[in-house]
Amino acid sequence: MMIYYQNKGAVMEYKIIKSNKPIVFLDTFFLIDIFKKKKEDHTKKLFEILKSKINENKIICPLGEQTTEIFDKERSDIIHNFNLIIAKGSQFRTVSDIYDKQFYQAIDNYIEKKKIYNINYDDSIYYYPKNNAVISSVMNTKSVINFFKNSKNNKTEIINNKLKKYKNNFDNIPFEEQLNAEYLSLHDKTSEYFNKGLNIGVLKNYIHYLNYWLDKNKSANAYLSFLKSEFYKKIPHVYINANLYASIVSSKNKLQSGDINDIKYISAYLPYCNYFLTDKAQHNRINRLEIDKIFNTEVYCLKNIDKFINKIEVL
Repeated sequence: MMIYYQNKGAVMEYKIIKSNKPIVFLDTFFLIDIFKKKKEDHTKKLFEILKSKINENKIICPLGEQTTEIFDKERSDIIHNFNLIIAKGSQFRTVSDIYDKQFYQAIDNYIEKKKIYNINYDDSIYYYPKNNAVISSVMNTKSVINFFKNSKNNKTEIINNKLKKYKNNFDNIPFEEQLNAEYLSLHDKTSEYFNKGLNIGVLKNYIHYLNYWLDKNKSANAYLSFLKSEFYKKIPHVYINANLYASIVSSKNKLQSGDINDIKYISAYLPYCNYFLTDKAQHNRINRLEIDKIFNTEVYCLKNIDKFINKIEVL
């Protein structure tokens, strides 16, 4: 394993433990590109080098939740082929599992006054090496496929609500101002819940964090202090999520529906990967905000995919 320290001397330092066998993330754009446009030169070259290095046991390319964004009739074939040829039984843990582990660690660090935040690649993936066929058949059952088709409307509603939230926020809001608003979002919701007796529904996706805090015999007010602290802001998924949204809102670019899922997967998976393949817009944002440098992850898009190919060819 490879160990890196970032933010030395800060309130919170990152201890990043990367896999010696590089972990590669492919976003939906690349999955569809690889398995539906095989005749294009760049796609064929990328597919062949990935397959070759995976068969040589040189890299890991896990299956992640990005496949839930594929709703066309070839979805099952794409997942089947990706799992059998590329993932080979390796899977990313669910986004919610990764978020939870990071959040609980931040709470423990805050209470115990530990300044080192551990980011270990081993916390993000697991394997079913003897059950590849089983996983593929499960992923392609009619019930699973129908579940994702039926969930499209729910996802669309969530996305539309998010877009609506930001629709009036593109008036040259300074980046730092919007970043602070993103960081304070959970604090403000929790404060309103405590002070105004709002319905618990406003915290439905976060109540387990509050319960974890209270189980440690800590006060509700102290939890609010935690949510304003550097310990909270430096939770990897919180940091990445807040910076990416602030970057979009403070720019002239409007938030697109695809951005919401992209940001979710970037926030969850990027800190644990050695290489991260995404679209050009997200690639540029990540580079501009230096998220790639902070978490020591190399980020590529279609424009510079040859650099990635050349990089892993020599492994």
